[in-house]
Amino acid sequence: MTLTACHRDRSETTGADASPLVASPPGSLPARFSRPIAATRGHDGSVIVAGLAASRGAIVVAELGEGGLTRWTVDALSEVAWSANGELHAFPSADGVVVVYRGLQRGQTVTQAVGVDSKGRISSPAFAVGGAACATDTTLAWIDGVKGGAARVSRRDWGQESAVTVLTIPSEREPALVCGSHRLFALGEGEQDLTLVIGGTSATLPMVVARDRDFADEEREHDTFAVEDTLGIVRVGRSGRIAIREVSVEQRGRWRRLATRLDDTDDVVAVDADADAFTVIYTRDDNASCDGAGASRVRALRASKATTEEQTVDLAPVECGTDEGPFWTGALATSFVVAWVERSAMHDPRAPPIVGLAYRALSRAALGELQRVPLGSDELVDAGCDKDRCYAVALVRAPGTDDTEPELVQSIAYP
Repeated sequence: MTLTACHRDRSETTGADASPLVASPPGSLPARFSRPIAATRGHDGSVIVAGLAASRGAIVVAELGEGGLTRWTVDALSEVAWSANGELHAFPSADGVVVVYRGLQRGQTVTQAVGVDSKGRISSPAFAVGGAACATDTTLAWIDGVKGGAARVSRRDWGQESAVTVLTIPSEREPALVCGSHRLFALGEGEQDLTLVIGGTSATLPMVVARDRDFADEEREHDTFAVEDTLGIVRVGRSGRIAIREVSVEQRGRWRRLATRLDDTDDVVAVDADADAFTVIYTRDDNASCDGAGASRVRALRASKATTEEQTVDLAPVECGTDEGPFWTGALATSFVVAWVERSAMHDPRAPPIVGLAYRALSRAALGELQRVPLGSDELVDAGCDKDRCYAVALVRAPGTDDTEPELVQSIAYP
């Protein structure tokens, strides 16, 4: 399993006037969507959400104002339909947002991207993309699979009308893609090593960044993150030993082998870094606390960048009957924030499965208090962070409705 954490500086409406590919006028109507949804922070600080308007067969994009009211909405894609495997992703672009949709359109499974500017106008008509899409400050990138051949990393710069192939990953390797601020990191996992090609204005030669023979134990998993234009790799061995290294165009850092070990049942759920430390977020099984029922506690390992100090803290105690995840991280000006979705493991099927958002802020001086935002919802997604706060967007049922009806969109700002 490979987890990726990146951070860089940086509906169906109730009105009748929203028509395909035309933005609705500024208004105060609450956005209503069905799953899936995706959200992001625009470069101008706005919260932008995309979601399925199932009754009209459209992917709709909206900018949210106070209380989830819409400043504008636009139909970005038409003739789409709900599917169990449907996915949406949203990335800030130079002039607004790019939404990537994978799902059914006209009865076929497609992966399409469309650009919407900060005024709610279509800035880039829909175009086909591949898997593992991510974005830098200047481009959208993805992997195009070639049956029986090498995988291609393609990109399309903001404002351009065509895509170009910029990197290749050999056919014998499992491809992965991570985006930094301006650089693309194309990873190729082999049987005994991991290679990397860094792309941008030019591409580096392939380099081996992880090799089994350099460690005393086999790899259990590796996870990646990007901060600015540096890629971080976190390797966990079968013994639970953790090693971290950073790689950029300018330098290829050495492996730092941590003293802290993970248990066999520990599950790494997020990795990231800020100016002070590397952070590994993991859950630890603690079934004994809940009379044998499945339960876990949330923990964070912080490894200082300036010293050899390592600190492990409990972010949340065991909560019987609660499932945690997904997990999000964000580096703010004065703290590092870890947030996660909390679900009821034994909920009433008639009630929303998500019970709220939990988060905790970590700094050099102290571990902040565990905070919870109670919010019964059917979906809760990350919308990114700025230097002061982080943001999320939830689908909340209107009174007297269930999850078969379009739901209200509600934004959350924290801490």
